[in-house]
Amino acid sequence: MRWLAWLGVLAACAPDRSVVPYDDDKCRGVVAGEVYKHACQHGRLGPYADVTATHDPDQTALVGGSQRALRVTLPPIEEDAMAISYFRYKPPRDGQHAVFAGDDGFPIDIAMLHDGTALDGVLLEQVQAFTPVRDCGGMTEVFGFELERNVEYVVQIGPTARTSLMIFVDHLPTFGTAWVLPCTPP
Repeated sequence: MRWLAWLGVLAACAPDRSVVPYDDDKCRGVVAGEVYKHACQHGRLGPYADVTATHDPDQTALVGGSQRALRVTLPPIEEDAMAISYFRYKPPRDGQHAVFAGDDGFPIDIAMLHDGTALDGVLLEQVQAFTPVRDCGGMTEVFGFELERNVEYVVQIGPTARTSLMIFVDHLPTFGTAWVLPCTPP
């Protein structure tokens, strides 16, 4: 039981990450600039949908549809020392999706789970490489996932002590594009 107490201390003391320069040794995927501009426009202008995340992945709100920036309210860290939150997402289209996330310039980790298993994701170039964070609804991180139409995924957020974040999910084939991994040998 002592280890549970230590986990709570570690989660409560874990600072939110701030934007840091890219590490040269990390491979990041690249997406066409128009995708970033489009996502940032939605982050700045909407339309918006409000989502309440929970600490229990089985008791989460279901969000569907597209072309809405999600303003996600996170539960207080005092309710769960692990500081991980969840909501469900059902995409309307198949294919590669870029998931933009962050809060006021603070990056927040996102994972996509299906049947309790995390999907393989691709870390994509950060938004500020293309536009100032303030013009992107505070979103700073971009993750790429292959999603299937009308399949329910659980979006895992954190750990973070933040109380909210903005998420925008963009379908890359709509733009006639896909992510490129420049460090992957041909």
